Amino acid sequence: VLVVRILKLILLGLLIFSAVVCGISFILPSGIRISRTIRIDAGKDSVMKEFIDPLKWKEWYPGADTAGIFYESGSIKGLVLKEHPRLSLVISEIHENEVLTTYIKTSSSPTMHSIWRTIPETSLNHVTIQWYLDLHFRWYPWEKFSSLMYDKLYGALMDRGLDNLKKRIEVR
Repeated sequence: VLVVRILKLILLGLLIFSAVVCGISFILPSGIRISRTIRIDAGKDSVMKEFIDPLKWKEWYPGADTAGIFYESGSIKGLVLKEHPRLSLVISEIHENEVLTTYIKTSSSPTMHSIWRTIPETSLNHVTIQWYLDLHFRWYPWEKFSSLMYDKLYGALMDRGLDNLKKRIEVR
């Protein structure tokens, strides 16, 4: 009888704890945007050339130096950043001042989109670069709680990439 009571209390406690965790996760947003900005002493066209050519990403995007090439319909559309599980960064749209990319993956990690935007300044020799990383999560509590750490994880990668890009362009 005592064992049954203890098991009921444990079960009730786990049920209440699960409900609280799920309730808190419903308050958390299902998407986040991580943003980084840098000013580069170069023209907009010099920067856009780096964004629209996936082969040039290998020179500044962190970890892309050993990445494979992603082909679609016989042309280069992006890079294969990781083989197992496969993760590819692929151009999805090119506009006058921005390039939109999508991370294509085979695992169950969140959907991610990366946007590189150029903002020309009044001086033709300076441009501000904004790099956005949009992540979208399912309703699962563990995905939403893990989103609290993504800024630290991906923000450092983005800072490193922008610094590499700045060094690469300004050296020319």
